[in-house]
Amino acid sequence: MKALFLKSGDDEDQPISYLIQSNFPHLEVVSTELSQGDILDCINLSGQISLIIVNVNSQPLDLTVQLDQIMEHLGIIPIVFICNSISIKTHLNDEIIENSKTNFIVKLPLKGQKLQEAIQAAISWIKATEFEQSVGEFTFDDLQPMRIKNFFIFNQVPYDVYIQLTEDKFGKIIQGNRPYSHQQIQSYAQKGVKYLYLKKDESLKFLMTSIKNISKFYDIKNVEKKKLIILHQQSIFFIREFIQLLSVTDEIVKLTQLFIESSSNFIRSDTDLKEVCELVIYNRSITFAQQTLLTIYLARSILLKMRWNSDMALNKIALAAVLQDIHLTNDDFIKVRSINDPYLKTFTEQEQQNFFEHPEKAAIIARLFHGFSDVDFILAEHHERPTSDGFPKGVNSSSLTTISCIFILVNNVVSKLAQQSSFTPNVLRNIVNQLKPNFKGGNFKEPFKLLEKLVKEMES
Repeated sequence: MKALFLKSGDDEDQPISYLIQSNFPHLEVVSTELSQGDILDCINLSGQISLIIVNVNSQPLDLTVQLDQIMEHLGIIPIVFICNSISIKTHLNDEIIENSKTNFIVKLPLKGQKLQEAIQAAISWIKATEFEQSVGEFTFDDLQPMRIKNFFIFNQVPYDVYIQLTEDKFGKIIQGNRPYSHQQIQSYAQKGVKYLYLKKDESLKFLMTSIKNISKFYDIKNVEKKKLIILHQQSIFFIREFIQLLSVTDEIVKLTQLFIESSSNFIRSDTDLKEVCELVIYNRSITFAQQTLLTIYLARSILLKMRWNSDMALNKIALAAVLQDIHLTNDDFIKVRSINDPYLKTFTEQEQQNFFEHPEKAAIIARLFHGFSDVDFILAEHHERPTSDGFPKGVNSSSLTTISCIFILVNNVVSKLAQQSSFTPNVLRNIVNQLKPNFKGGNFKEPFKLLEKLVKEMES
């Protein structure tokens, strides 16, 4: 939000500027004097002005005329007048004084609290007005839902984003091509909001354009870890969303290959896995994208210790990780690994049915990826358990392939991590100890030993 501060050239200008900056650090302030050329030129060069703050003392006598020109140019916006008793009578007419909705008067001598209250009231009016203007009527056929947690992997999106207010009214809460605050998204998520909405045609354009553009970022060398992890998360989002809306295309296969190759290069035998896990779990609520990354990074680390042809094996596991929950709409399913889990009963009957069916549905999509073999078998088995109480077949640890065992083991670890308030090696150690009685035998035996070794290295 941008404010125009009309200075008067007297001693009050400096303390006013200080109080604005110290109390409203996110308010961008453009300062000028009425005597310094055409005020409208200054406004045009400054961009969108939402608020005017005026030091009325020592202003020219045509202040009211100047304000009329400004308001004609900008429309109705709040004005905070800072003035003494004499300048109120000299410069402010009855119309200005009586319009208390958008005009706020702070009397001198200057008191910080009074100025802060006036500016805050003006900002509140701006936000309320912008929100009212942003409310529109749509049907669900007009909009494409996007899980609110996905907005944590971006800082801005190219199109307006809406929140549902009533059955047919939606309010714009993110403006396209403008940065937004993750704290803002978090506040909505804490209130139980699960979806935000883009217009359907714009959502498709967003995906099409982003898939073409994001591939270019994989050509950049020496990217810092945090940025590379965000790139991986965004790639997962675009792959999954595009498949859900359309299908598997050559562009999607190419992006998937770039993402997997980058993941392979990212996790090496000397990688600080503790640091990587901390960077992935940057908030308490693990999303599908974070789940996918943790699964790939941990599986890659185990494969390196097994001295397999880890690139070929990682291709299979990574694609399986991307697709495993593609038909599930609730991130909380990350916490469920068994049909006997009591937590499963907290979901709706339709959600539970989707959960029972999603392994085979994901396997069908995997068969559309040329160049990735056996991924459909991994997906069909990824909810099996070593104790034969998994689904859909209920097979045991000796009947599962080793690569399926790696995937199932890591998935169970990540599922339990999703239920923790933070990540530490000690948290991971406790999870591994919980899994040990059931996961230490059959084809789980070697992967589990190597997982224990990884945890020990993280603790040292």
